[in-house]
Formats: sequence, structure tokens, C-alpha cells
Amino acid sequence: MVAASSELWRELVELASGVDSMGFRHIGKKIEYTPHTDLVKDLGLTGDDAFDFMEKFASKFTVEKGDYSSSDYFGPEGLNIFSFFKKDKPTMPITLGMLFLAARSGIWNRELLQQAYNHQNYE
Repeated sequence: MVAASSELWRELVELASGVDSMGFRHIGKKIEYTPHTDLVKDLGLTGDDAFDFMEKFASKFTVEKGDYSSSDYFGPEGLNIFSFFKKDKPTMPITLGMLFLAARSGIWNRELLQQAYNHQNYE
């Protein structure tokens, strides 16, 4: 399991705690940063904010892009008044545990990260 005492984990939580795109549904909600913390559901990341966060993440932890694509994980920026007319492409989950594994390995490997998520195995 992700060692809460590791320097890598502390730096990752520090980065995540700087997210300021939480939106109205997160007002007053205390975030507990665990390997299961979801960047979309728990932190409210979407669009440009998600892009900026992931750029900072990749730069800070020297993670190669690999097969990462923002649209696999994050929805578009803001509210779309026409969104009820079309179905948005489902996004895959993205958690702090997955970021931890990518930072540790130095590359984004969607298949391995998705397997870790499915098995809740962030070792």
C-alpha cells in the first residue's frame, strides 16, 4: 500500500491539496487524501484545471506521458447548457494512488494503472 509517510506521497498530497476547482458541490467538504481519492469526484477537476494539474504533476514527478490522454479521465471545462442533448463519453477513474504509481514508475501506463485501480492495489 502507498506509505503515507513516504516523501513521494507527501509531495503528491501537497500538490493535490492545492487544487482550487472544487466547485459548489464540494463547499464545506473536508477532503481526506488517500490512494482512493478521485481527482474528478472528490477534487472536482475538469477541463483546463485538470490539464494544468496533470501538467504540474508530470513536471514535478518527471512522469512521461506514455499513453495518457486527458479526455480518458476528465470532462470538459465548465457547464455545457447543451449537455443534456448529448451523452458525454464516459471517463475512466483517476485516483491519487494511480498518480503515485505513475510517479514511482516515471511513465503513464493506462493498462497497469487501471489494473491497480480495479484491484485497489497501489503497491
